[in-house]
Order: sequence, then C-alpha cells, then structure tokens
Amino acid sequence: MEYTTKEVWCHDGDTRIYGLAFLPEVEDGRRVPLVIFSHGFGTNHASGSTYGRHFAERGIAFYEFDFPGGSLGGNRSDGDPKDESVATEMQDLLAVVEQARQWDFVDPERIVLFGQSQGGCVSALVAGKHPGYVHALMLEYPALCIKHDAETRYPGLKDIPDTNAMFNGMVVGSRYYTDLRGLDIYGTIAGYDGPVLILHSNDDTIVDISYSERAAQEYAGHCRFHVMQGHGHGFTQDGDYRAMEVMDAWLPGEAGIDVPSLDR
Repeated sequence: MEYTTKEVWCHDGDTRIYGLAFLPEVEDGRRVPLVIFSHGFGTNHASGSTYGRHFAERGIAFYEFDFPGGSLGGNRSDGDPKDESVATEMQDLLAVVEQARQWDFVDPERIVLFGQSQGGCVSALVAGKHPGYVHALMLEYPALCIKHDAETRYPGLKDIPDTNAMFNGMVVGSRYYTDLRGLDIYGTIAGYDGPVLILHSNDDTIVDISYSERAAQEYAGHCRFHVMQGHGHGFTQDGDYRAMEVMDAWLPGEAGIDVPSLDR
C-alpha cells in the first residue's frame, strides 16, 4: 500500500512536540488504526522509522515523535535534557495520545502504544494509568529496571547530584532521579488489561530480560512474551525485521487489528 509522511506537531502545555506521521493512502473519510512510537533514552523519533514504513504499507498509521529534552541530537521538540524524566515523558506521551485521538484519519478505538527501552517503560506506565485510551501495547526491551538502577546508583535523595552525565555524555538533572522515588512501576503497569506484546533479547546487557519476565507475569492472561535470540539491547537490523514479523502475526490475532499480507 502506498503511504505519505507528514510532519505533525503536538503540544504539552506550551511545549511543542515534533513528530512525523506515516499515513497509508486510504479512501477519504476512512479512519485507520494508529501506532504511537516512543523512543528510548538518548535517541529520537527516527528510531521508529523502519517500523513506520512497515506499518503504513500495511494500512496502519504510525506516529513517531521526539520527547522534549530527550535526546543528544536530532531532537526537534522543545525542552532541555536537564528537565527530562520518566514522569515528564509520561505527561508528554499522554498529551500526544489525547491529541491523536482527535486526528481525522485515526480510529480512536484502535490506538496502539509502542515503545523501546525507556520509551517502552513510559508507554507501559501510560497504558496502566489510562487503559481506556490504549487498544494494545507493544514493548521492545522495556527499561522497567530504571527505578532499581537509579536507587542503586543513588540510595538516598541527598546522594543525587544537581546534574549527572549518563549514556554517551547526555546530561540529566536531579529531577530524572527524584521523580522515580515513590513510583511503583509494576503496580502501575498492571492497571492495563488489554493485549500486550513484549519482545526482549536473551543477551541484553542494559536491561536484563528478567524485568520483562516479571512484566509478563503482571500481564498474565493477556500478554505474549517473545524472546529474541542474540539481538542485544536495541535490536540489530535482522532483529527489527524479526520483530515486525512477530508483530504482524500478533496484531490481527491477539490484538484484533487487521494487517494485510504483504511480501517484503
């Protein structure tokens, strides 16, 4: 199926959020399912582009956006990395979902959240808090370890510095850590009772697969947990293609969203 791309800006209050929509060419007035993609820490919207093209070719709209303050380069949204946290990203994603529900090409009853790493954690938390907005949830190597890692690094509030350099030199502020205090990650994500797909590699050295195994237990009865063999944290290109094959089979089956067959 042919598709077009279109820049679409969202807003979280006065903060502008840049995004790119992949739009399948369908009959005028027809509303289609929408996948909303949340990127991981230190990356940007383009991490989802391979998936965006894939889904748009199958008649499913796809929207990838930049978390405000959420990457080292290529981020076109407003915001400063020192003001970013999981809590702010949850607020940003919720703002995107609420606005996407109003887009004239979107079926608001068939919105799928798809997140990678920290974006996967954020997607799961938003789904848990607002299950009525989310038809289905897809998570790749979700960083559900994030609170444990933060509290291991800084056991007490007094230990948290004003700023801290993290992956690849990206500087975050103290809010990144303080916002995690009091957050019950697994208790929150369990609030979502719709279909869930989790994909995680058995050799992930950033987020141990055990965190996804626990999530699958929290989602027991409505989750498919697929173990990827040897694709690390941030799948290889072959891993992405394998993940899309799994998604193509899962969406029309357990998630109830039709995905027309298409030879690669």
